[in-house]
Amino acid sequence: GTVVAMVGGTDYKTTPFNRATQANRQPGSAFKLFVYLAAMQAGMRPGDTVDDSPLQIDDYAPKNDDGRYRGTVSLATAFAASSNVAAVRLAQQVGVPSVIAQARKLGVTTPISEYPAMALGTSPIPLIEMTQAFAALASGRAPVQAHGIAAKAPELPGKINAKDTDSPDWPARAPMLQLLQSAVRNGTGNAARLPIPTYGKTGTTQNYRDALFRPRWPRKASCAANPRRLPPWPRR
Repeated sequence: GTVVAMVGGTDYKTTPFNRATQANRQPGSAFKLFVYLAAMQAGMRPGDTVDDSPLQIDDYAPKNDDGRYRGTVSLATAFAASSNVAAVRLAQQVGVPSVIAQARKLGVTTPISEYPAMALGTSPIPLIEMTQAFAALASGRAPVQAHGIAAKAPELPGKINAKDTDSPDWPARAPMLQLLQSAVRNGTGNAARLPIPTYGKTGTTQNYRDALFRPRWPRKASCAANPRRLPPWPRR
């Protein structure tokens, strides 16, 4: 949980508000980490399939950002393409409470709404909590508590033991890492490909107001957010 670098604004004297720790932002598609992690925890694997076709839940009809619907696809394909309808379907299949439980397990403490759109990251979460979640997955231990380099990592009550999270006793971790790697190799995060193992998930918010990317390398996890107040541009 050691924080080696953090930028929360451009000028502390002008804007002392730390956007990395104090701002609640919609994580967008980066929240799909918890949806797919719940699916992996339920026994599904990247090669299993999900329906990526138009979906209607009462008056809610999620849309894929690229306007494409691929029919029956593997979870790896759906995750790499950041399919919205597939994520909502998976959340309904495994149960919204299970998705929220995965977020809690990885250290997210902020309120998460239980309506279907939650699968697409509509509930605001601080960037630091999302980064801690990715760091927990990277390390195989949860939750991870961010702390300064000079600080001692705090002892958290209820911290999950290594036997509960380390592979193979945390069976969802390895397949989830495969999905995150596929998103960088073949999906929406391919601009971040490096000659070392790289894992990550992109996320954009409603009307593309914010763009986020959460990469992770073998020993480090990070989060970058680009807030926008200009007209939208096509990313997901």
